[in-house]
Amino acid sequence: MLLAHAVALDDGLVVDTDEYFESIENRLGIRKKLKVEDDEGQDVVLSEASKEEKRRDATPPSAPVSRTPPGGKPNTVRLSQDEREIADSLGQSYETYAKNKVELKREGRIN
Repeated sequence: MLLAHAVALDDGLVVDTDEYFESIENRLGIRKKLKVEDDEGQDVVLSEASKEEKRRDATPPSAPVSRTPPGGKPNTVRLSQDEREIADSLGQSYETYAKNKVELKREGRIN
C-alpha cells in the first residue's frame, strides 16, 4: 500500500482525490466497477471499496428476561444428603423439611 501511495505521488496525483484512490485501488488489485444511479438517474461508476455498506448495530440485542434462576426450575429446593438424613431422622418428609428450610431462610435465621 505504501508503494502504491508513493507511485501515485510520483505520478503527480493529489492525495484524497478520486484519481488518487483509483490509482491505489488499481495497483492493489481491489478496484471493481460498481454501477450506481445518482439523483438524476445517471449511471455513476464507483469502485467496490467506495460503496456504502450496511451499518451494523454496535451492541448485540440483550437476552430476554427470565424469572427462572440459572441452572434450575423456579420454586425448586434441593436438599443435600445431610439434609435428607436429618429429615429422615426427624420423621419429616423431604417436602416438609424443604418448606421449613425456605421459611427459615426467608426469616434470616439461616443462610
